[in-house]
Amino acid sequence: MTGREALQEVLWWTVMFICLVFVVFAAWVTIAERLEVPEEVPAPTVTVSEPKMGQPKTTEKPVNKGVMPDPMIEDTYLVEGHPLSLENQMLLYGACLEFQVDYDLALAVIEQETRYQNVSGDGGDSEGFMQIQRKWWKGLMAEIGAADLMNPEDNFRTGCAILRQLLDKYGNTEDALTCYNSGKPGQSKYSQEVLARCGA
Repeated sequence: MTGREALQEVLWWTVMFICLVFVVFAAWVTIAERLEVPEEVPAPTVTVSEPKMGQPKTTEKPVNKGVMPDPMIEDTYLVEGHPLSLENQMLLYGACLEFQVDYDLALAVIEQETRYQNVSGDGGDSEGFMQIQRKWWKGLMAEIGAADLMNPEDNFRTGCAILRQLLDKYGNTEDALTCYNSGKPGQSKYSQEVLARCGA
């Protein structure tokens, strides 16, 4: 073997060794990346108050602010043992959220109208918990997709939609409540009793 051939063989083995080292290094890096445990990022700390079932609210809440509290963050709206079932309380709260009506106000209207009963009144003209007369509100019902006023969800959604419309029209709760009851705004025993029920 000549000196030139010997040099070529050494170079060939050197190149092969470098390639082998590169392959081993690349494999080691890949395996290390897969085995690496990601650094844990601490979850943000959120302070959540304990929901209070059935306890009266201690903070004064103005009627018709248009912003409903999140019951899981502030205070629960569900009251165990209430004349309105938990399921219906949830349906009512959903309707209040949809139409931005104060929950306590809607609850007070139901108490004033039917004492939380799903009944017909006024000779059958007024229907459901919120005593809605279909003949006056069938257009609004069609608009919001409510068909059966004896169905609690349809009744609550329609009642809250009516309240929202009247609150927007008259700009104050007393006129809106009087109109809800009699068709005309103004002061009334009805509105005062409802406002007293919701603590306004």
